[in-house]
Amino acid sequence: MRIYCPECYSCYEVDEALLPDKGKKLRCSLCGEIFVAKQGIEIGLKVKKKAKEKEKKTESPIDNNTTSYENGQVENSQNESSDNSSVSDENVQNTETEELSPEEKQAAEFEGIFSRLSKQTEELFADESKLPFHKKLQRKIRNALGLNQKKNQYMWMSGLALVFLLCMYSWRYDVVRAVPFMNGIYKVFGVNAKIPGEGLEFENIVWQDYEEDYVRQLEIRGFISNPTDRDIRLPVLHIEMLTKDTSLLQSKNEVLPASMVKAGGKVAIAVKLKKPSILTKYIYMTFIEKEDVQ
Repeated sequence: MRIYCPECYSCYEVDEALLPDKGKKLRCSLCGEIFVAKQGIEIGLKVKKKAKEKEKKTESPIDNNTTSYENGQVENSQNESSDNSSVSDENVQNTETEELSPEEKQAAEFEGIFSRLSKQTEELFADESKLPFHKKLQRKIRNALGLNQKKNQYMWMSGLALVFLLCMYSWRYDVVRAVPFMNGIYKVFGVNAKIPGEGLEFENIVWQDYEEDYVRQLEIRGFISNPTDRDIRLPVLHIEMLTKDTSLLQSKNEVLPASMVKAGGKVAIAVKLKKPSILTKYIYMTFIEKEDVQ
């Protein structure tokens, strides 16, 4: 693109692509005149006509080298055609742009930043439109949960770990049933995850009051059966005597002579309690671990 100084009609060749939309202030290196060059707009036709007349009158030879605008300065470049008129090297020098004010520099800097951000945004949208559906959904979930920030990632990981631990504690008996070796891991943390005597059943339990040597006694008889297909260790028998409103009167822990109930087998029990309360209405029996016995 050719531009002409409106004062001395000197001609300059400027790369139009390097001019901003709002134009650029240039200073003529010959006469010092400051003028604005814009994309697609050559300096006035009247000035252009006078400049051409001046070129015809000049006796100096026309050089094929003209100036081009690059990186804020006007530099010499080669003409693409020998028919294009240009000024001689004696009359044409590198133009100097007028120094911008701080406000203009800041505005130009912001404009460059916004331009880069706009370009990056368009590239991101273009890349996202090419993604498959499951990856688009994954991105939407990450954005909704804020997983693009490390702080939020740590928070979600901590929350999920806490929920996992609570579930492992609440379902500890089911976990140990499915994976028996997990009982050892629970014990490391001091958590009882196995029901004592799980699978054992009481059968034909009867109890009777009587006196022996003038001492009132209560005897409980019956069987402990194992209907499962595996041998079960026999834990400590825990007995509670209750009133008619199920209030606790007495309790006793009895270590049974047998240590194991074989699969499909039975073990007879006979437990005697001395000086039972006369208010005893119900008897409740269950199993506890030996370490729970005090």
